Amino acid sequence: MSIDTTQINERLVSPLTRIFAKEIGLAQTLTLLIARGGTQIRIPSVPEESTELSKIITTDSIAKLTAKFSGKRFDLPKADGAIKQLRNQAIKAAFKTKTAPQLAIEFGLSRKQIFNIVGNEQTNPTLSLF
Repeated sequence: MSIDTTQINERLVSPLTRIFAKEIGLAQTLTLLIARGGTQIRIPSVPEESTELSKIITTDSIAKLTAKFSGKRFDLPKADGAIKQLRNQAIKAAFKTKTAPQLAIEFGLSRKQIFNIVGNEQTNPTLSLF
């Protein structure tokens, strides 16, 4: 999975995410969190022991984590905040060429939520009934 991390505000992610990102980069960290967020992992003592992690992140990233955190266990946070940031950036970019109803269907959100994300309520001609 290729992750464009240029639009993620690192101040809005968890401290552990920032620590891991410093060691292995934000893209590899998010890849790990998307796959295993909400669970506990153990960093192996030697990189070769990590068959579980090798299915998720690169061997270079495993080696860096092993060098820094050998044998430690971590409760990985969910990547929901970062994923939401990426989704919202994609919606804002797509709003230039697609309509709110199209984006609502594409992203599984309501039309109103699309307008909330793009921050352009004046383009929503429908008055709220509630």
